[in-house]
Amino acid sequence: MWACYCSFKEFQNEGLSKEDSWLLLMVARTSLVQQIASSMSQLVKLILLDIFHSPKGSPCDLGIALQGPSVADNCRLYFHFSILVQDGASQKICYSIKGDSGSKFCLKCMNQTCIALPGQADEDHAICKAIKKSDLKLATDQEVVTSWDRLARKYLTETSKNFKNWEQATGWTFSPHSLMHCKELRPMFKPISSYMHDWMHGLLSGGVANVVAYLVMEDLHKCGLTWQNMERYSKLWTVPANYKSCKVHEIFGKPDSHRKVQKIKASASDMLTLMPILRHYVLTCGQHADCTTSCNAFAAVCVVLDLLLSTLYGKGELTCNMLDSAVEQALSLCLLAGWGDYFTPKFHWILHFGDSLREHGTLIPCFSMERKHKRITSAAVLVQNLSKYEMSVYTEVLGEELHRLKHGQLPVPGLASNNKATKKMVAFVQEHFGAYSAEEIHVCNQILLSGGGKAAKQDMVLVKSSLHKWDCGMLYINLSTGDGAFSLLESYSLQEYNEKKLFAKWKATGSIRVAQCQDILVALTYSKLKDSICTLIPYHFR
Repeated sequence: MWACYCSFKEFQNEGLSKEDSWLLLMVARTSLVQQIASSMSQLVKLILLDIFHSPKGSPCDLGIALQGPSVADNCRLYFHFSILVQDGASQKICYSIKGDSGSKFCLKCMNQTCIALPGQADEDHAICKAIKKSDLKLATDQEVVTSWDRLARKYLTETSKNFKNWEQATGWTFSPHSLMHCKELRPMFKPISSYMHDWMHGLLSGGVANVVAYLVMEDLHKCGLTWQNMERYSKLWTVPANYKSCKVHEIFGKPDSHRKVQKIKASASDMLTLMPILRHYVLTCGQHADCTTSCNAFAAVCVVLDLLLSTLYGKGELTCNMLDSAVEQALSLCLLAGWGDYFTPKFHWILHFGDSLREHGTLIPCFSMERKHKRITSAAVLVQNLSKYEMSVYTEVLGEELHRLKHGQLPVPGLASNNKATKKMVAFVQEHFGAYSAEEIHVCNQILLSGGGKAAKQDMVLVKSSLHKWDCGMLYINLSTGDGAFSLLESYSLQEYNEKKLFAKWKATGSIRVAQCQDILVALTYSKLKDSICTLIPYHFR
Protein backbone atom coordinates (compact mmCIF):
# COMPACT_ATOMS: atom_id res chain seq x y z
CA MET A 1 0.00 0.00 0.00
CA TRP A 2 0.89 3.65 -0.46
CA ALA A 3 0.35 6.13 2.36
CA CYS A 4 0.44 9.94 2.64
CA TYR A 5 0.78 11.81 5.93
CA CYS A 6 0.69 15.49 6.83
CA SER A 7 1.97 17.55 9.71
CA PHE A 8 2.99 21.11 10.58
CA LYS A 9 6.56 22.37 10.36
CA GLU A 10 5.97 24.47 13.50
CA PHE A 11 5.91 21.27 15.61
CA GLN A 12 9.70 21.35 15.08
CA ASN A 13 11.96 18.32 15.14
CA GLU A 14 11.00 17.00 18.57
CA GLY A 15 7.30 17.07 17.71
CA LEU A 16 7.77 15.71 14.20
CA SER A 17 9.78 12.77 15.57
CA LYS A 18 6.58 11.45 17.19
CA GLU A 19 4.22 9.36 15.07
CA ASP A 20 1.15 11.02 16.60
CA SER A 21 2.22 14.36 15.12
CA TRP A 22 1.48 12.99 11.64
CA LEU A 23 -2.10 12.52 10.45
CA LEU A 24 -2.96 10.03 7.73
CA LEU A 25 -4.28 11.64 4.54
CA MET A 26 -4.61 8.68 2.21
CA VAL A 27 -3.99 4.97 1.80
CA ALA A 28 -4.18 3.17 -1.55
CA ARG A 29 -3.35 -0.29 -2.72
CA THR A 30 -0.38 -0.48 -5.07
CA SER A 31 -2.49 -2.44 -7.57
CA LEU A 32 -4.89 0.52 -7.75
CA VAL A 33 -2.17 3.15 -7.96
CA GLN A 34 -0.56 1.33 -10.88
CA GLN A 35 -3.76 1.73 -12.90
CA ILE A 36 -3.85 5.52 -12.47
CA ALA A 37 -2.19 7.75 -15.08
CA SER A 38 0.96 9.23 -13.52
CA SER A 39 0.27 7.01 -10.46
CA MET A 40 1.07 8.73 -7.12
CA SER A 41 1.87 12.04 -8.79
CA GLN A 42 -1.79 12.42 -9.75
CA LEU A 43 -3.00 11.28 -6.33
CA VAL A 44 -0.78 13.82 -4.54
CA LYS A 45 -2.06 16.45 -6.97
CA LEU A 46 -5.67 15.58 -6.11
CA ILE A 47 -4.93 15.71 -2.38
CA LEU A 48 -3.36 19.17 -2.67
CA LEU A 49 -6.21 20.39 -4.87
CA ASP A 50 -8.76 19.12 -2.36
CA ILE A 51 -7.02 20.95 0.50
CA PHE A 52 -5.79 24.15 -1.13
CA HIS A 53 -8.03 24.62 -4.19
CA SER A 54 -11.40 23.56 -2.87
CA PRO A 55 -14.64 25.36 -3.89
CA LYS A 56 -15.23 25.77 -0.15
CA GLY A 57 -12.14 27.94 0.20
CA SER A 58 -8.44 27.66 0.97
CA PRO A 59 -6.73 27.40 4.38
CA CYS A 60 -4.24 29.95 3.04
CA ASP A 61 -6.91 32.64 2.65
CA LEU A 62 -10.09 31.79 4.57
CA GLY A 63 -8.56 29.37 7.05
CA ILE A 64 -10.36 26.48 8.72
CA ALA A 65 -12.78 27.13 11.56
CA LEU A 66 -12.06 24.88 14.54
CA GLN A 67 -14.68 24.44 17.24
CA GLY A 68 -13.36 24.13 20.79
CA PRO A 69 -15.00 22.94 24.02
CA SER A 70 -16.49 26.42 24.45
CA VAL A 71 -17.12 29.46 22.26
CA ALA A 72 -14.05 31.14 23.75
CA ASP A 73 -11.90 28.26 22.51
CA ASN A 74 -13.05 28.52 18.89
CA CYS A 75 -10.30 29.54 16.48
CA ARG A 76 -9.41 29.72 12.81
CA LEU A 77 -6.35 27.89 11.50
CA TYR A 78 -4.36 29.21 8.53
CA PHE A 79 -1.64 27.21 6.77
CA HIS A 80 -0.01 26.74 3.38
CA PHE A 81 1.86 23.97 1.58
CA SER A 82 5.60 23.98 2.25
CA ILE A 83 7.47 20.65 1.99
CA LEU A 84 7.12 17.26 0.34
CA VAL A 85 9.57 14.96 2.13
CA GLN A 86 10.02 11.43 0.77
CA ASP A 87 12.58 8.81 -0.09
CA GLY A 88 14.14 8.99 -3.55
CA ALA A 89 11.78 6.53 -5.26
CA SER A 90 8.64 8.35 -4.07
CA GLN A 91 10.05 11.74 -5.03
CA LYS A 92 10.91 10.42 -8.47
CA ILE A 93 7.29 9.42 -9.00
CA CYS A 94 5.58 12.44 -7.41
CA TYR A 95 7.76 15.02 -9.19
CA SER A 96 7.69 13.01 -12.46
CA ILE A 97 11.48 12.88 -12.73
CA LYS A 98 13.42 9.97 -14.15
CA GLY A 99 15.95 10.09 -11.35
CA ASP A 100 18.90 7.73 -11.77
CA SER A 101 17.65 6.46 -15.14
CA GLY A 102 17.64 9.93 -16.73
CA SER A 103 20.63 11.71 -18.24
CA LYS A 104 19.81 14.60 -15.91
CA PHE A 105 19.15 12.73 -12.68
CA CYS A 106 18.82 15.61 -10.17
CA LEU A 107 15.88 18.00 -10.20
CA LYS A 108 17.78 20.65 -8.24
CA CYS A 109 20.87 20.72 -10.48
CA MET A 110 21.13 22.01 -14.05
CA ASN A 111 24.58 20.61 -14.82
CA GLN A 112 24.85 17.17 -13.19
CA THR A 113 24.72 13.81 -14.96
CA CYS A 114 25.24 10.30 -13.63
CA ILE A 115 27.90 8.25 -15.42
CA ALA A 116 27.88 4.47 -15.72
CA LEU A 117 31.29 2.80 -15.56
CA PRO A 118 32.41 0.74 -18.58
CA GLY A 119 30.51 -2.54 -18.67
CA GLN A 120 27.96 -1.48 -16.04
CA ALA A 121 24.27 -1.84 -16.78
CA ASP A 122 23.01 -1.32 -13.23
CA GLU A 123 21.87 2.29 -12.91
CA ASP A 124 22.17 2.12 -9.10
CA HIS A 125 25.92 1.89 -9.49
CA ALA A 126 26.27 4.86 -11.82
CA ILE A 127 28.65 7.38 -10.30
CA CYS A 128 28.46 11.08 -9.49
CA LYS A 129 31.49 13.32 -9.95
CA ALA A 130 30.54 16.56 -8.11
CA ILE A 131 31.93 16.77 -4.57
CA LYS A 132 31.60 20.51 -3.89
CA LYS A 133 28.64 22.85 -3.71
CA SER A 134 30.48 25.23 -6.03
CA ASP A 135 30.46 22.48 -8.70
CA LEU A 136 26.67 22.65 -8.87
CA LYS A 137 24.56 25.01 -10.92
CA LEU A 138 21.37 25.10 -8.89
CA ALA A 139 17.99 25.53 -10.59
CA THR A 140 15.25 27.89 -9.46
CA ASP A 141 11.55 27.11 -9.15
CA GLN A 142 10.79 29.14 -12.28
CA GLU A 143 13.52 27.44 -14.34
CA VAL A 144 12.16 24.01 -13.45
CA VAL A 145 8.58 25.01 -14.32
CA THR A 146 9.78 26.51 -17.62
CA SER A 147 11.65 23.29 -18.44
CA TRP A 148 8.49 21.27 -17.82
CA ASP A 149 6.38 23.60 -19.98
CA ARG A 150 8.88 23.32 -22.84
CA LEU A 151 8.59 19.54 -22.67
CA ALA A 152 4.78 19.84 -22.57
CA ARG A 153 4.87 21.71 -25.88
CA LYS A 154 7.13 19.01 -27.36
CA TYR A 155 4.55 16.43 -26.25
CA LEU A 156 2.09 17.96 -28.70
CA THR A 157 4.45 18.18 -31.68
CA GLU A 158 7.10 15.44 -31.52
CA THR A 159 6.85 11.81 -32.57
CA SER A 160 6.78 9.23 -29.79
CA LYS A 161 10.39 8.20 -30.46
CA ASN A 162 11.72 11.77 -30.50
CA PHE A 163 9.75 12.66 -27.39
CA LYS A 164 11.33 9.80 -25.43
CA ASN A 165 14.73 11.25 -26.32
CA TRP A 166 13.59 14.63 -25.00
CA GLU A 167 12.41 13.00 -21.76
CA GLN A 168 15.74 11.19 -21.40
CA ALA A 169 17.74 14.38 -21.97
CA THR A 170 15.67 16.60 -19.65
CA GLY A 171 15.17 14.00 -16.92
CA TRP A 172 11.35 14.25 -16.92
CA THR A 173 8.69 11.55 -17.25
CA PHE A 174 5.90 13.57 -18.81
CA SER A 175 2.21 13.13 -18.11
CA PRO A 176 -0.58 15.68 -18.47
CA HIS A 177 -2.08 14.22 -15.25
CA SER A 178 0.98 14.76 -13.05
CA LEU A 179 1.48 17.16 -10.18
CA MET A 180 4.00 19.20 -12.19
CA HIS A 181 1.44 19.84 -14.94
CA CYS A 182 -1.27 21.17 -12.64
CA LYS A 183 -1.83 24.87 -13.47
CA GLU A 184 -4.19 25.40 -10.50
CA LEU A 185 -1.40 24.54 -8.04
CA ARG A 186 1.29 26.64 -9.73
CA PRO A 187 0.86 29.65 -7.37
CA MET A 188 1.60 27.48 -4.30
CA PHE A 189 3.55 24.42 -5.47
CA LYS A 190 7.24 25.34 -5.74
CA PRO A 191 9.08 22.28 -7.09
CA ILE A 192 12.57 23.25 -5.89
CA SER A 193 11.64 24.92 -2.60
CA SER A 194 9.33 22.08 -1.57
CA TYR A 195 11.75 19.29 -2.54
CA MET A 196 13.37 17.89 0.61
CA HIS A 197 15.63 14.86 0.46
CA ASP A 198 15.01 12.44 3.32
CA TRP A 199 18.40 12.07 5.00
CA MET A 200 17.38 8.80 6.64
CA HIS A 201 17.16 7.08 3.25
CA GLY A 202 20.05 9.10 1.83
CA LEU A 203 22.49 8.04 4.54
CA LEU A 204 21.18 4.96 6.31
CA SER A 205 18.86 2.98 4.06
CA GLY A 206 21.24 1.53 1.50
CA GLY A 207 22.81 4.99 1.45
CA VAL A 208 26.14 6.71 1.97
CA ALA A 209 26.78 5.27 5.45
CA ASN A 210 26.08 1.71 4.23
CA VAL A 211 28.56 2.13 1.37
CA VAL A 212 31.42 3.76 3.32
CA ALA A 213 31.02 1.33 6.25
CA TYR A 214 31.48 -1.53 3.78
CA LEU A 215 34.44 0.14 2.08
CA VAL A 216 36.31 0.91 5.31
CA MET A 217 35.75 -2.68 6.49
CA GLU A 218 37.17 -4.01 3.21
CA ASP A 219 40.23 -1.75 3.51
CA LEU A 220 40.76 -2.78 7.14
CA HIS A 221 40.35 -6.42 6.11
CA LYS A 222 43.18 -6.03 3.59
CA CYS A 223 45.37 -4.58 6.35
CA GLY A 224 44.78 -7.56 8.66
CA LEU A 225 41.82 -6.28 10.69
CA THR A 226 39.39 -8.80 9.25
CA TRP A 227 35.60 -8.90 9.27
CA GLN A 228 35.92 -11.71 11.83
CA ASN A 229 37.87 -9.35 14.12
CA MET A 230 35.04 -6.81 13.94
CA GLU A 231 32.49 -9.56 14.55
CA ARG A 232 34.29 -10.56 17.78
CA TYR A 233 34.87 -6.91 18.75
CA SER A 234 31.18 -5.99 18.41
CA LYS A 235 30.25 -8.77 20.85
CA LEU A 236 32.10 -6.84 23.57
CA TRP A 237 29.54 -4.02 23.38
CA THR A 238 26.09 -3.83 24.96
CA VAL A 239 23.57 -1.64 23.13
CA PRO A 240 20.53 -0.01 24.80
CA ALA A 241 17.63 -2.39 25.35
CA ASN A 242 15.56 -0.50 22.79
CA TYR A 243 18.06 -1.55 20.06
CA LYS A 244 18.80 -5.11 21.14
CA SER A 245 16.90 -6.50 18.16
CA CYS A 246 19.97 -5.44 16.16
CA LYS A 247 22.61 -8.16 16.41
CA VAL A 248 25.65 -6.13 15.37
CA HIS A 249 28.01 -9.09 15.42
CA GLU A 250 25.73 -11.01 13.03
CA ILE A 251 25.86 -8.13 10.53
CA PHE A 252 29.66 -8.20 10.47
CA GLY A 253 29.65 -12.00 10.39
CA LYS A 254 28.30 -12.05 6.81
CA PRO A 255 30.92 -10.27 4.66
CA ASP A 256 30.05 -12.19 1.47
CA SER A 257 26.46 -10.92 1.49
CA HIS A 258 27.75 -7.33 1.78
CA ARG A 259 30.27 -7.87 -1.02
CA LYS A 260 27.51 -8.89 -3.42
CA VAL A 261 25.85 -5.47 -3.13
CA GLN A 262 29.01 -3.52 -2.18
CA LYS A 263 27.45 -1.99 0.93
CA ILE A 264 26.40 -3.07 4.42
CA LYS A 265 23.07 -4.85 4.20
CA ALA A 266 21.25 -3.47 7.23
CA SER A 267 18.16 -1.41 7.99
CA ALA A 268 18.36 2.28 8.92
CA SER A 269 17.81 1.56 12.62
CA ASP A 270 20.48 -1.16 12.55
CA MET A 271 22.90 1.26 10.91
CA LEU A 272 22.27 3.79 13.69
CA THR A 273 23.16 1.06 16.19
CA LEU A 274 26.34 -0.21 14.54
CA MET A 275 27.86 3.08 13.31
CA PRO A 276 29.07 4.29 16.77
CA ILE A 277 30.65 0.89 17.49
CA LEU A 278 32.33 0.78 14.08
CA ARG A 279 33.57 4.35 14.46
CA HIS A 280 35.17 3.53 17.83
CA TYR A 281 36.79 0.48 16.24
CA VAL A 282 38.08 2.56 13.33
CA LEU A 283 39.41 5.39 15.55
CA THR A 284 41.13 3.08 18.03
CA CYS A 285 42.11 -0.20 16.36
CA GLY A 286 42.06 1.16 12.79
CA GLN A 287 44.67 3.83 13.50
CA HIS A 288 47.27 1.09 13.94
CA ALA A 289 46.56 -0.32 10.47
CA ASP A 290 48.02 1.02 7.25
CA CYS A 291 44.80 2.64 5.99
CA THR A 292 44.64 6.02 7.71
CA THR A 293 43.05 7.70 4.68
CA SER A 294 40.13 5.26 4.67
CA CYS A 295 39.63 5.67 8.42
CA ASN A 296 39.59 9.47 8.09
CA ALA A 297 37.04 9.26 5.26
CA PHE A 298 34.75 7.04 7.30
CA ALA A 299 35.07 9.32 10.34
CA ALA A 300 34.15 12.34 8.17
CA VAL A 301 30.94 10.62 7.02
CA CYS A 302 30.17 9.89 10.69
CA VAL A 303 30.44 13.64 11.39
CA VAL A 304 27.80 14.33 8.71
CA LEU A 305 25.52 11.75 10.33
CA ASP A 306 26.21 13.26 13.76
CA LEU A 307 25.23 16.73 12.58
CA LEU A 308 21.97 15.45 11.11
CA LEU A 309 21.13 13.45 14.24
CA SER A 310 21.77 16.52 16.37
CA THR A 311 18.81 18.24 14.68
CA LEU A 312 16.45 15.59 16.09
CA TYR A 313 17.47 16.39 19.65
CA GLY A 314 17.60 20.17 19.32
CA LYS A 315 21.21 20.16 20.52
CA GLY A 316 23.24 23.06 19.19
CA GLU A 317 22.53 25.25 16.19
CA LEU A 318 23.30 23.45 12.93
CA THR A 319 23.77 25.92 10.05
CA CYS A 320 23.65 25.16 6.34
CA ASN A 321 27.29 26.28 6.00
CA MET A 322 28.37 23.83 8.74
CA LEU A 323 26.52 21.00 7.02
CA ASP A 324 27.77 21.87 3.52
CA SER A 325 31.34 22.08 4.82
CA ALA A 326 31.09 18.69 6.57
CA VAL A 327 29.59 17.07 3.45
CA GLU A 328 32.29 18.48 1.16
CA GLN A 329 34.99 17.31 3.58
CA ALA A 330 33.49 13.82 3.69
CA LEU A 331 33.20 13.54 -0.10
CA SER A 332 36.73 14.82 -0.72
CA LEU A 333 38.19 12.35 1.81
CA CYS A 334 36.17 9.49 0.30
CA LEU A 335 37.57 10.42 -3.11
CA LEU A 336 41.08 10.56 -1.62
CA ALA A 337 40.53 7.07 -0.19
CA GLY A 338 39.90 5.77 -3.70
CA TRP A 339 36.16 5.31 -3.28
CA GLY A 340 35.06 7.60 -6.11
CA ASP A 341 33.80 4.71 -8.23
CA TYR A 342 31.27 3.89 -5.50
CA PHE A 343 29.60 7.33 -5.52
CA THR A 344 25.99 6.37 -6.20
CA PRO A 345 23.41 9.17 -6.67
CA LYS A 346 22.83 9.21 -2.90
CA PHE A 347 26.34 10.65 -2.54
CA HIS A 348 25.02 13.58 -4.57
CA TRP A 349 21.87 13.94 -2.43
CA ILE A 350 23.86 14.88 0.65
CA LEU A 351 25.15 17.99 -1.15
CA HIS A 352 21.55 19.26 -1.14
CA PHE A 353 20.74 18.76 2.56
CA GLY A 354 22.09 22.25 3.24
CA ASP A 355 19.70 23.70 0.62
CA SER A 356 16.66 22.46 2.52
CA LEU A 357 18.08 23.62 5.84
CA ARG A 358 18.66 27.07 4.35
CA GLU A 359 15.15 27.19 2.85
CA HIS A 360 13.14 25.80 5.76
CA GLY A 361 15.37 25.98 8.82
CA THR A 362 14.82 22.28 9.43
CA LEU A 363 15.54 18.81 7.99
CA ILE A 364 12.80 16.20 8.35
CA PRO A 365 13.75 12.50 8.13
CA CYS A 366 11.21 9.74 7.51
CA PHE A 367 11.78 7.79 10.74
CA SER A 368 8.32 8.71 12.09
CA MET A 369 6.57 7.78 8.87
CA GLU A 370 8.38 4.46 8.62
CA ARG A 371 7.28 3.61 12.17
CA LYS A 372 3.76 4.79 11.36
CA HIS A 373 3.54 2.33 8.48
CA LYS A 374 3.29 -0.40 11.12
CA ARG A 375 -0.04 1.00 12.35
CA ILE A 376 -1.41 0.82 8.83
CA THR A 377 -0.15 -2.73 8.44
CA SER A 378 -1.77 -3.84 11.71
CA ALA A 379 -5.10 -2.35 10.62
CA ALA A 380 -4.87 -3.50 6.99
CA VAL A 381 -4.39 -7.20 7.74
CA LEU A 382 -7.65 -7.26 9.74
CA VAL A 383 -9.87 -5.58 7.13
CA GLN A 384 -11.82 -8.05 4.98
CA ASN A 385 -14.15 -5.61 3.20
CA LEU A 386 -12.29 -5.49 -0.13
CA SER A 387 -14.95 -3.45 -1.91
CA LYS A 388 -14.20 -0.49 0.35
CA TYR A 389 -10.80 -1.60 1.52
CA GLU A 390 -8.92 1.71 1.45
CA MET A 391 -11.68 3.62 3.24
CA SER A 392 -11.98 0.90 5.88
CA VAL A 393 -8.24 0.99 6.61
CA TYR A 394 -8.18 4.79 6.51
CA THR A 395 -11.05 5.28 8.97
CA GLU A 396 -9.65 2.65 11.32
CA VAL A 397 -6.18 4.27 11.47
CA LEU A 398 -7.48 7.86 11.54
CA GLY A 399 -9.95 6.99 14.30
CA GLU A 400 -7.10 5.62 16.43
CA GLU A 401 -5.00 8.73 15.74
CA LEU A 402 -7.78 11.12 16.79
CA HIS A 403 -8.50 9.05 19.90
CA ARG A 404 -4.83 9.19 20.96
CA LEU A 405 -4.69 12.95 20.38
CA LYS A 406 -7.97 13.61 22.19
CA HIS A 407 -6.82 11.73 25.27
CA GLY A 408 -3.42 13.40 25.34
CA GLN A 409 -1.38 10.29 24.66
CA LEU A 410 1.52 12.13 23.05
CA PRO A 411 4.67 10.78 24.76
CA VAL A 412 6.06 12.83 27.65
CA PRO A 413 9.09 12.01 29.85
CA GLY A 414 8.10 9.34 32.35
CA LEU A 415 7.12 5.70 32.49
CA ALA A 416 6.35 4.09 29.14
CA SER A 417 3.29 2.50 30.80
CA ASN A 418 1.79 2.61 34.29
CA ASN A 419 2.01 -0.95 35.62
CA LYS A 420 0.76 -1.90 39.05
CA ALA A 421 3.55 -2.22 41.63
CA THR A 422 4.01 -5.41 43.64
CA LYS A 423 3.34 -5.38 47.38
CA LYS A 424 7.08 -5.58 48.01
CA MET A 425 7.71 -2.53 45.79
CA VAL A 426 4.85 -0.60 47.42
CA ALA A 427 6.38 -1.27 50.83
CA PHE A 428 9.82 -0.17 49.55
CA VAL A 429 8.47 3.12 48.17
CA GLN A 430 6.43 3.84 51.30
CA GLU A 431 9.49 3.22 53.49
CA HIS A 432 11.94 5.38 51.51
CA PHE A 433 9.89 7.98 49.60
CA GLY A 434 6.74 8.74 51.55
CA ALA A 435 3.34 7.45 52.51
CA TYR A 436 1.91 6.98 49.05
CA SER A 437 -1.09 4.72 48.53
CA ALA A 438 -0.67 1.55 46.46
CA GLU A 439 -2.87 3.09 43.74
CA GLU A 440 -0.42 6.00 43.34
CA ILE A 441 2.65 3.80 42.81
CA HIS A 442 3.44 2.45 39.35
CA VAL A 443 6.45 0.72 37.82
CA CYS A 444 7.73 0.02 34.30
CA ASN A 445 10.87 -1.47 32.77
CA GLN A 446 11.04 1.35 30.21
CA ILE A 447 10.95 5.14 30.48
CA LEU A 448 10.38 7.77 27.81
CA LEU A 449 13.06 10.45 27.55
CA SER A 450 12.66 14.15 26.79
CA GLY A 451 14.52 13.82 23.49
CA GLY A 452 12.00 11.27 22.22
CA GLY A 453 14.13 8.20 23.01
CA LYS A 454 13.72 5.40 25.53
CA ALA A 455 15.77 3.78 28.28
CA ALA A 456 15.22 0.52 30.11
CA LYS A 457 16.43 -1.42 33.14
CA GLN A 458 20.12 -2.37 32.90
CA ASP A 459 20.81 0.46 30.44
CA MET A 460 23.71 2.83 31.05
CA VAL A 461 22.39 6.39 30.81
CA LEU A 462 23.66 9.95 30.83
CA VAL A 463 22.03 12.19 33.45
CA LYS A 464 21.94 15.97 33.81
CA SER A 465 24.36 17.22 36.43
CA SER A 466 24.67 20.48 38.35
CA LEU A 467 28.36 19.86 39.12
CA HIS A 468 29.74 18.14 36.00
CA LYS A 469 29.14 18.03 32.26
CA TRP A 470 26.84 15.08 32.95
CA ASP A 471 26.59 12.09 35.30
CA CYS A 472 26.25 8.44 34.40
CA GLY A 473 24.47 5.48 35.92
CA MET A 474 22.85 2.11 35.30
CA LEU A 475 19.05 2.01 35.56
CA TYR A 476 17.73 -0.33 38.25
CA ILE A 477 14.12 0.64 38.98
CA ASN A 478 11.67 3.02 37.27
CA LEU A 479 8.85 4.35 39.44
CA SER A 480 6.10 6.92 39.44
CA THR A 481 4.20 8.28 42.41
CA GLY A 482 1.80 11.12 42.93
CA ASP A 483 4.79 13.49 42.70
CA GLY A 484 6.10 12.35 39.30
CA ALA A 485 8.30 9.73 37.65
CA PHE A 486 11.86 8.92 38.70
CA SER A 487 14.48 6.17 38.44
CA LEU A 488 16.96 4.55 40.80
CA LEU A 489 20.44 4.24 39.30
CA GLU A 490 23.75 2.73 40.28
CA SER A 491 26.03 5.76 40.21
CA TYR A 492 29.30 5.92 38.23
CA SER A 493 32.07 8.53 38.41
CA LEU A 494 33.94 9.82 35.36
CA GLN A 495 37.50 8.54 34.94
CA GLU A 496 38.34 9.67 31.40
CA TYR A 497 36.59 11.56 28.60
CA ASN A 498 37.93 11.69 25.04
CA GLU A 499 36.03 14.40 23.19
CA LYS A 500 37.68 13.66 19.84
CA LYS A 501 36.90 9.95 19.85
CA LEU A 502 33.56 10.39 21.68
CA PHE A 503 33.99 7.88 24.48
CA ALA A 504 34.09 8.09 28.28
CA LYS A 505 35.29 5.68 30.96
CA TRP A 506 33.45 5.38 34.27
CA LYS A 507 33.95 3.59 37.56
CA ALA A 508 31.16 2.36 39.84
CA THR A 509 30.87 4.35 43.09
CA GLY A 510 28.86 1.68 44.92
CA SER A 511 26.10 4.20 45.67
CA ILE A 512 22.51 4.52 44.47
CA ARG A 513 21.05 7.83 43.31
CA VAL A 514 17.57 9.02 42.41
CA ALA A 515 17.04 10.85 39.09
CA GLN A 516 13.90 12.44 37.72
CA CYS A 517 12.95 10.93 34.36
CA GLN A 518 13.15 14.31 32.62
CA ASP A 519 16.79 14.58 33.75
CA ILE A 520 17.83 11.34 32.05
CA LEU A 521 19.28 12.30 28.67
CA VAL A 522 20.05 9.20 26.63
CA ALA A 523 20.75 5.47 26.84
CA LEU A 524 24.34 4.55 25.95
CA THR A 525 26.21 1.76 24.20
CA TYR A 526 28.84 0.44 26.59
CA SER A 527 31.55 -2.16 27.09
CA LYS A 528 32.76 -3.63 30.38
CA LEU A 529 36.49 -3.26 30.95
CA LYS A 530 38.64 -4.83 33.66
CA ASP A 531 37.91 -2.22 36.32
CA SER A 532 35.61 0.28 34.58
CA ILE A 533 32.98 0.75 31.91
CA CYS A 534 33.54 2.45 28.53
CA THR A 535 30.54 4.28 27.05
CA LEU A 536 30.15 5.79 23.59
CA ILE A 537 28.94 9.39 23.88
CA PRO A 538 26.49 10.58 21.19
CA TYR A 539 27.83 13.56 19.28
CA HIS A 540 24.98 15.87 20.29
CA PHE A 541 25.87 15.37 23.99
CA ARG A 542 29.57 16.02 23.41
